[in-house]
Amino acid sequence: MREGQFWIVLGFGLAIAMSTLLDGSPRQCGALNAAFVGLVLVLTPGLELAGLRRGMDMVQAALGLWLAFAPFVLAYTDSAHIAIVHIVLGLLLALLGAYRLLQGWRANLRQEH
Repeated sequence: MREGQFWIVLGFGLAIAMSTLLDGSPRQCGALNAAFVGLVLVLTPGLELAGLRRGMDMVQAALGLWLAFAPFVLAYTDSAHIAIVHIVLGLLLALLGAYRLLQGWRANLRQEH
């Protein structure tokens, strides 16, 4: 397992789940979304343990994109603090997942040649 990535993803998951504690907004949509994304993100290293190495990276990239667009889709942009935090964390997570996918594809191309 890529231990460094595991700890980064765990940190992202906790930061996302805790992000809504900083806001006193009465809207629950952002909090429920953050809790769901954080929980799924913390569980993604299990995909790698099951032998689905790229599955972990794809789930991370997809969750990152979802989190970045969720404030607009679920309409909780009125809570600017949470929306900005989710957009930034989501884009960073999507970039991490995409970077790891690209590295895996490059490694496969090198092995084939």
